[in-house]
Amino acid sequence: MKKKTGFLLITFTAFALMGCGAVSDNASKDASSVQQSQTEEKNLVDAAFEYKENTFSLFDDPNTVIDKLTACDTGESSTYIHLGKEYYDGYQSPTMDYEIMNNSTFMYAISDESVLTSNGISIGSTQDEVIAAYDNAGERIGNWILCNFKDYYIIFYFDDDDKVYKIEYVINDTK
Repeated sequence: MKKKTGFLLITFTAFALMGCGAVSDNASKDASSVQQSQTEEKNLVDAAFEYKENTFSLFDDPNTVIDKLTACDTGESSTYIHLGKEYYDGYQSPTMDYEIMNNSTFMYAISDESVLTSNGISIGSTQDEVIAAYDNAGERIGNWILCNFKDYYIIFYFDDDDKVYKIEYVINDTK
């Protein structure tokens, strides 16, 4: 009787500590779901930047972006027309270009030193700082490094001193 009680006690303790396996599967699914959610949230944060005390994102509504840009910058709204067809609407200034395609934000091209990416990179940052700030930074090709996110890219352009002189946020329209 003592052996049966001892065996039952050990079996019960083992099941209590390890579970039956189903809990482990659910826990790994939950952990995977949480990790995916955190990655998507980080991607949304990385798609945004600060410019003249305003936050801009690749996922902003174009009308909102144009309103914010015209309020904080000296550029002007623009439309590119070629052979009678309108290709891009946007906004141009000496330090910020913004393009709209298919009624959605398509690209920001930034050359203003006051702009900070979500990871603290700005015009004048070094190549090493970009690589340290973005774990998804690809290898340098010519004078640029591309950071590939699921729905968009951030491209950093470097001068001869390996310092950032332009940053582009571009929607990945090849999906």
